Amino acid sequence: MTYEIDNALSVMLPNEETQPGVPSLASDIWGERLTCFTAAIGVWHARRQKHWWRLLVAGGPVLALQRRERYWLFEHSPFPWLPSLGLRMTGTNEWNDARHALIAEMHSEGAVIVAGDVWNLPWQRGFRRWHAPHWFVLQEDAKDLFVDEPMAMMTPEGPQSPIRVHVESATLIEHARALPPISEVFHLRELSIAGTDELVGGARYRWLERAPQHTQIWKTPLPSHRLEGSAACLALADYFETEGGNESAYEQADDLWQALRQRELAVGALEHDAEIGGDEVRLHWQEAIAEWRKVPVLLLHAKLRAGKGTSRPVAMLGAALRRVAEFEGRNLIDLEVSQRRA
Repeated sequence: MTYEIDNALSVMLPNEETQPGVPSLASDIWGERLTCFTAAIGVWHARRQKHWWRLLVAGGPVLALQRRERYWLFEHSPFPWLPSLGLRMTGTNEWNDARHALIAEMHSEGAVIVAGDVWNLPWQRGFRRWHAPHWFVLQEDAKDLFVDEPMAMMTPEGPQSPIRVHVESATLIEHARALPPISEVFHLRELSIAGTDELVGGARYRWLERAPQHTQIWKTPLPSHRLEGSAACLALADYFETEGGNESAYEQADDLWQALRQRELAVGALEHDAEIGGDEVRLHWQEAIAEWRKVPVLLLHAKLRAGKGTSRPVAMLGAALRRVAEFEGRNLIDLEVSQRRA
């Protein structure tokens, strides 16, 4: 299982001196609260908004589920983030077209989010070891192109630390290569952020661009079959208690890790931004995190014991999901305040 900034992300300004491979972010503050998606969106958005976290935690923390045939669509926000930022996914199979578009978008917006593949990124522990979606932000300084990676996590190959890396224009053709459409799980993970099935999933190169007409979407009608909050957690408890003896039940384990990180991010935001919620909200989610942190460990333990006829790990996982359900759906971060530009 891959476990995969005011501090306005503590991003170093492009004219500051730094050497490739030297960490440039306040990892002790935000690194272990981010996923690759929230890290990329945070870096991009911090160029525009001091309180970059507000969009990412507005109305949350949320965990919602929709059944999509064999898999679940996990949602971690009451609205998809990309439309709210005025961004959309685009792509092409031709590198010359991709290179010109990436550079143009970067010059226009100051940065561009590339939808890449861990397999192609030498600064990632998964380089040439595994395929997984990984969004990163391409920027430019006086030296060359660079990537800021604020996320910290533990991987099967060791710790992944926040880092700033300069990349040569000549190697961008490899770094920008998108994840092949090999997994419905990966597709659903991006779908929850993009809010649309138009993900250019088969394109060799994919990135985010400013949509021609920017319409913020903060509230969307909920599908009748969508489970949210405690109902979603209880449905997952039922699912694992029924299917947890099979290793295939754990294909979406990283989506629950993402749910934990989203709650960690919410607490970090509440600690830095009293306008979005008071002490009651912050203390509620700090208590919730203590229980949520047990879930990834129990998921891993249950997965390792799957198929061995041992029911106790599955029972412990189900019980943990029922405990976190007690915290969900209440004491949510103020949605209206989170819309303010600051």
